[in-house]
Amino acid sequence: MGVVFDPSKPASVAEKNAVMAAIGGGMSAGAVTLTAKPVEASAVSGVSGVAALYVTTGVNVGAAAKAKKLITIGSDVSCATSGACVMSVSADPKVEIVVNRAAAAAVGAVFKAAFRMMIREV
Repeated sequence: MGVVFDPSKPASVAEKNAVMAAIGGGMSAGAVTLTAKPVEASAVSGVSGVAALYVTTGVNVGAAAKAKKLITIGSDVSCATSGACVMSVSADPKVEIVVNRAAAAAVGAVFKAAFRMMIREV
């Protein structure tokens, strides 16, 4: 997973650093191990070796990610509601996953019924 940040925005850099620290050398769940690499927002169009992008707050790489057919995930719900991200995930005050149908369709993302029952689609 690429962690997209804008080096000119201190909050974006701090969020990138927090995500990278949380994932560390890899976060395993069952047979899947999630690894992350930092990606500057200006480099998204040339990114390789990632299946998804975590987009830090305040960064918009929707068009470049859509062109590469990459799922984008952000922590800011406005990222998903605006269509700049395929989904947003937040945990405060409760866990909420929002998926933008149009953005998901644009990158070819299809979600199973069991997952769709746990999300809010916009």
